[in-house]
Amino acid sequence: MKLPAFINRIFNGSDSISKRELIKYLPANPIIVEAGICDGSDTEEFAINFPLATIHGFECLPYQFSIARERLSKYPNVTIYPYGLNEISGTFDFFVSKINQQYSASSSLLKPELHEQVHPHVQFDEIIKVQCLTLDEWADKHDITRVDFLWLDLQGAELKALKGANQMLKQAKLIYTEVSLIETYKDVPLYNEVKDYLNLYGFVVEKKYLNYSDMGNVLFIRK
Repeated sequence: MKLPAFINRIFNGSDSISKRELIKYLPANPIIVEAGICDGSDTEEFAINFPLATIHGFECLPYQFSIARERLSKYPNVTIYPYGLNEISGTFDFFVSKINQQYSASSSLLKPELHEQVHPHVQFDEIIKVQCLTLDEWADKHDITRVDFLWLDLQGAELKALKGANQMLKQAKLIYTEVSLIETYKDVPLYNEVKDYLNLYGFVVEKKYLNYSDMGNVLFIRK
């Protein structure tokens, strides 16, 4: 596929919200779900900034999960799960990303498309099978009746996770999600599709960080 002519890396300031900034949006003891925790660094920031929170993290890549488990073992308010989130439960192909044979943060349930042209230093040479749950199924299994905040970093699979969270979306107050601006992954839902879906549940854009030409991050709040 030919790379669109407008693809250029651009950066003008911060590309994400700080964890401390989220304090003004959430109660002191929020229930937080983070999907795509990678090495657990964001999860650790949540644990530090929200010491009274209950934090649930999901990471389906075994190597990253093992690193996150070690990093987060000292935080009793954090529980992590070796699963992905999807719109249906089951076993799925997972496209593993690496940079110079080291695991990177671009692995996805979606097959890479323009990603390999925008980021030629990232390789996708491995496909593994991973287990996925829907967020609603997980919540029911663990007697979770509400989620205050969703933090999604799923490399294009964010809408899949949201479509498996019909009941939890009715409870959530805040959602921070990565969004795609081009077809970085094959058939990836683009930003406007994600926004339109969340609008159905009463969420509107509070802040957006679209400082890159291929992907960005958006904070949605329930109005």
